[in-house]
Amino acid sequence: MENGPSNGELAVMFGSFADKFDEFALRNQSDHDEIKKHVELTNGRVGKLEQAKWMLYGGWIIASAIFIPLALSLILSHLKP
Repeated sequence: MENGPSNGELAVMFGSFADKFDEFALRNQSDHDEIKKHVELTNGRVGKLEQAKWMLYGGWIIASAIFIPLALSLILSHLKP
């Protein structure tokens, strides 16, 4: 009296499972390679954008350090009686 599958049936089931897992692993690897290429391209673009942003911030700080005191001195010189 058998309550479950035989050893042969289990071997076939596990063999089928192993084949499906191998197919999944190959598909996963190819998907991973495509995603990795896309991430590397995106990271390069984002890095360039962040570099440009920080260059603009630095330029703004330098311009502010030069032009705000200059503008204030001009305004104050015209306000003196």
